[in-house]
Amino acid sequence: MIVPSIDIIGGRAVQLRRGSEFVLDGGDPIQRLDEFSVAGDVAVVDLDAALGRGSNAGLIRDLVRRAPCRVGGGIRDLETARRWLDAGAVQLMIGTAATPEFCGALPRERVIAAVDAKRGEVVVDGWRRETGVPVLEQVRALAPVVGGFLFTQVEKEGEMRGYDSAAVAAVVRSAEGVRVTAAGGITTSGEVAELDRIGADAQIGMAIYTGKLSLGDAVAAPGEHQLDLGVGEERILLRRETLVLGDTQRRDPMRIGGVPVVRIVDEAAELPAASDRSNGQRLGHLRIS
Repeated sequence: MIVPSIDIIGGRAVQLRRGSEFVLDGGDPIQRLDEFSVAGDVAVVDLDAALGRGSNAGLIRDLVRRAPCRVGGGIRDLETARRWLDAGAVQLMIGTAATPEFCGALPRERVIAAVDAKRGEVVVDGWRRETGVPVLEQVRALAPVVGGFLFTQVEKEGEMRGYDSAAVAAVVRSAEGVRVTAAGGITTSGEVAELDRIGADAQIGMAIYTGKLSLGDAVAAPGEHQLDLGVGEERILLRRETLVLGDTQRRDPMRIGGVPVVRIVDEAAELPAASDRSNGQRLGHLRIS
């Protein structure tokens, strides 16, 4: 699975290199959410809050009402955490405050521990403060009380030069079955597929914003990924790279959330879409393999 990310500074989607060097303005976060949410959950990070220099809470509350969002950035007390859960955040990404006691006071399945790493050790406070705690020690300590991990290789973040797959694999093993999302340096569909084989999801930002990797290619990378479609009782023809509505008269490429989906007719596998029998219209979870 992929998780597109929206990092916010001053009400704008931005991309930074290594968490400090401004690289690009990604535009209106609401427009980005409309584009990205076709892939499922979107990671939304308030960088102003993470860096202790402001808040984009009003904007992010609007985002979580529009689509499923994982929310992070500056969540360092239980009152703030519970407020975001009440606002509709699917999950919380907790970094600086991530201790067994703090995470254990929240619903486990809705907590993602953000383990941000430099040279194999955890960094906090917007990646500015070194803790001296080894990454794997932190993962093992938090695994019993969290529903997921976000493992970010800070030195790779925004570089678009790949990631350390051995480090990701070690985190996956130490997580003892808790799902891991990797971030930092992920640039190609092949790398997304490699993470899937390792047993990790991919959180992607810079590569999508710059056009180096399309959202469609990322979703369709080898392995099993999920895409939410409001297709009712229609059936879907799918292959690894593409989707097409089946059993209809449509012969034009369709767009889902503004993302073009290319039509194919050869070597396609047919799967039924999930639907709500009461009204025949629901977001169906479909596996692409």
